[in-house]
Amino acid sequence: MSTDSNSFEDSRGAIKRSRNIGTITKNLWIKPIHMNQDTPTMEERILAAVRGTLVDVVRDTATAPGSEHPLSKNTRNEICHCLDLITARQVEIAEAAGRPLKERPIFVDRRSCGKGVAQE
Repeated sequence: MSTDSNSFEDSRGAIKRSRNIGTITKNLWIKPIHMNQDTPTMEERILAAVRGTLVDVVRDTATAPGSEHPLSKNTRNEICHCLDLITARQVEIAEAAGRPLKERPIFVDRRSCGKGVAQE
């Protein structure tokens, strides 16, 4: 890992960064994170956060049938395209890690596939 002039790496791989705050120098040790299969990577966390935000935007701007939507048709299509790309990448990551992506859509007006009971 490359370091700048205010940083150095110790024998464990931890990075020590010196940060000047006014006249005070603060030393921060940044330890490397060793991920296991159950711990989401930074990329997975970013994808989940962006996906959740886009879904919230869609929910927050939903209108009654026949009403004019506050987002343009092009913007709505771009959101759908982004969600498709995010989902495709999440599937790729899950398959590469050997763990299936278990997420399935939940429709409030339909029965759950797993339980056979209507969700309320």
